[in-house]
Amino acid sequence: MQQVLLLSLLSAAMVSVADRVEGLEGLVLLAFVPLAHSLVRQYSPLRSALATAVAASPIFIIGFEGVLPLAPWLYPALVLSQTLLYALPGFVTALALRRWGSRYGLLVLPVSWVATEYIPATPRFGATGLTPAR
Repeated sequence: MQQVLLLSLLSAAMVSVADRVEGLEGLVLLAFVPLAHSLVRQYSPLRSALATAVAASPIFIIGFEGVLPLAPWLYPALVLSQTLLYALPGFVTALALRRWGSRYGLLVLPVSWVATEYIPATPRFGATGLTPAR
């Protein structure tokens, strides 16, 4: 579990650097490689869900920074609510890895990640306005 968490934190750090440092936006293409490696090494759905939530957290920490000066008590709730939503791709990927192995099961991660981003941001699926503007 410790290695899974460290690889998730490495992914989170790479996402944070790619989002904050000018000229390093391309790093985000490699940022989720440690996360994918950690998911392949263990098939526990709950651990995989935690790993993807940790890896996704910088997206929302940065995205909701505008709320911090206005409503500091609301900031942790917004970040946590959106980060927990990103536990779903890890959970689904772990189930797919159990079923199909690492060769095909890992393909579920990008598809479920995009679905997790698309559904809350689409008005016909009930966009709440809680997704940060990018």
